[in-house]
Amino acid sequence: MYNSLSALRSARNAKLAETDWMFLTDIKELKNEIYVELIKVYRQELRDITNGVTESSVGSVVLPDMPIYVD
Repeated sequence: MYNSLSALRSARNAKLAETDWMFLTDIKELKNEIYVELIKVYRQELRDITNGVTESSVGSVVLPDMPIYVD
């Protein structure tokens, strides 16, 4: 899927940016606590995704899916 660590990091950073707004103080109160915790775990998984990945193994990395919000 990714042809370089740089491409993987770019994709990971884009996914992290998609959820940044959820941690603004005025928004945080609008989300249910369980979902916020799921997003925190998801974001940690994204940050950890490059651990141990090499240029030769980067093609097999799959980014995790963002948790689905259920009200």
